[in-house]
Amino acid sequence: MALAKFKINRKTINLIERKAGLGLTQEQIAHLLEITPETLSRKKQDHPEIGQAISRGRAKTVGALSSSLLE
Repeated sequence: MALAKFKINRKTINLIERKAGLGLTQEQIAHLLEITPETLSRKKQDHPEIGQAISRGRAKTVGALSSSLLE
């Protein structure tokens, strides 16, 4: 299931952030990237920008939801 080489680059980080912002779980993001959830977890440890992208994506969604509830 895993790709021969999983590359961490700006495009991948942006994709992770967008999908996390849409509410995808880390397991769903891993499958989208064609890696196992375990591989994503290991990559998050080696590359903090992955976890940061997930957090940013989720924060944007929470912010947008909060704003819409206050209107």
